[in-house]
Amino acid sequence: MIGIVQISNKAITTSGNYERYFSVKGNQFSHIINPVTGYPQQGVISATVIAPTGIEADALATAMTVMGVRRGNGLIDRLGRDYASVMVTEENEGTAHYPSQNFNNILLDQK
Repeated sequence: MIGIVQISNKAITTSGNYERYFSVKGNQFSHIINPVTGYPQQGVISATVIAPTGIEADALATAMTVMGVRRGNGLIDRLGRDYASVMVTEENEGTAHYPSQNFNNILLDQK
């Protein structure tokens, strides 16, 4: 858990590769396919998005796993104050999280 948020009249959703995946010869692959390469997305473990509607939050979270941290959070930042996100990536045998600019404004408690 990264933190606790409080929202009202908004939706929150997470897309990631940690629950839905497939294995081939011991290698784990995401169920989310990068439309540019045609291969499963890599690097981003999860993207959580807060948006005005569930449809927007779900679509954005899935797209962000393919876009990566810089482009994904950049998109959320350009959408305005009604949107926020946090992305989790694999780094040096561990994980790191990257919030959008607005995410810290809704964070009640950081874990």
